[in-house]
Amino acid sequence: MPISKDEWNKGRTLGTVESMIETFLKADPKKAYTESEIIGALYSVRFNTMLDWMGAFGVTYAVSEALKNLLKSGVVKSRVVKESIGESIFYCIG
Repeated sequence: MPISKDEWNKGRTLGTVESMIETFLKADPKKAYTESEIIGALYSVRFNTMLDWMGAFGVTYAVSEALKNLLKSGVVKSRVVKESIGESIFYCIG
């Protein structure tokens, strides 16, 4: 059912994925996180059904694209870090 413009104005805006990531990373600027850690912190991603997997793919894509934009604009920095098994890309506030 449609609402009036006045009712709409009383609502809140949704944060962009970029702003959510930036806020998360700024909360502890002395730490860096992998993409999957960022996803886990921002979303409750559970993989119980095929629908969950499809939703998780969308979330992963959105976060990946947001990180690319934040890297391009210099808000976020990334580094490849060698771990005990392989390497991971970590992101921190720029």
